[in-house]
Amino acid sequence: MQHTEGAAGLLVLRSVTFYFGALTFTALTRHAGAVPATAVATARKGLTVIGSFVLFPGDKPFSEWFALGLALFLCAIGIELKARMEKKNT
Repeated sequence: MQHTEGAAGLLVLRSVTFYFGALTFTALTRHAGAVPATAVATARKGLTVIGSFVLFPGDKPFSEWFALGLALFLCAIGIELKARMEKKNT
């Protein structure tokens, strides 16, 4: 088994981060409902993927499939926002 310096600290940091993430998601669900909380969680996941391309550009090349997926994701967000705006105005 390999020993990594600082692994215990990283484990504690990750656990604390997960705890506050779950706490925030629960608070958002109580305040705004399940649909907005899920939308925020989905957007966070999308930003995490985009951030991984920015922070670690050598690990995976940005291909046309990633571009297509990003475009579809952004279109889905746009359609959802448009539907909410139309619903709000009626």
